[in-house]
Amino acid sequence: MNSLRQRFTLLERWSPLLVQMALVCGLLLLVSLLGLALDERVITGAPAWLKPSKFGISTTIYLLSLAWMVQDLPQTRSLRRATSTIAWGIALEMLLISVQAARGTTSHFNVDTSLDGAIFSTMGLAIAMVWIASAVILWQHWRAPSRDGGMAMAFRLGLALNILGAGVGWTMTRPFPGQFDAIGRGERPRIIGAHTVGGPDGGPGILLTGWLW
Repeated sequence: MNSLRQRFTLLERWSPLLVQMALVCGLLLLVSLLGLALDERVITGAPAWLKPSKFGISTTIYLLSLAWMVQDLPQTRSLRRATSTIAWGIALEMLLISVQAARGTTSHFNVDTSLDGAIFSTMGLAIAMVWIASAVILWQHWRAPSRDGGMAMAFRLGLALNILGAGVGWTMTRPFPGQFDAIGRGERPRIIGAHTVGGPDGGPGILLTGWLW
């Protein structure tokens, strides 16, 4: 137990809040895995707790990776604000995904009720702030002197690719043709946007993870 505590303390030296929120996401991952084992409900063709499980893995890895990447940067006010924004934003996203799984409904693109719409809007705002904060960290990396040029360049390119990749996510939030038609008829669609671009949600995904193309 003391050894585990010492390792966690060492991790916290990288960036305390990022590491703490990674722990929160890890705990939510454990809840999701328990849900996978005990909850037989299905949402859009997949087990209800599969999505929060995958997000739990990815958010935990992401926060720990980012904590490692910022440990040697000058601890400026802008860096502290950026890491705090990312830590809270990612943890909030993970929590809301888990809440929607517990409710037996989808999280992203769900505007079926006022509560669903508010949850989706909150997640969208949180991730937009995370995207902006990531750009701030990239800027800090470009400005900071480095002891290891190769590692510094790897961090910079990795952050840039992350920002570019996340930046195209907004295309999934636009209404799709059938949704446009429903809106034009004065109807309120249950879903606006989709996880899949160019195909129906719930279709076949990539090998192992089942993520959609």
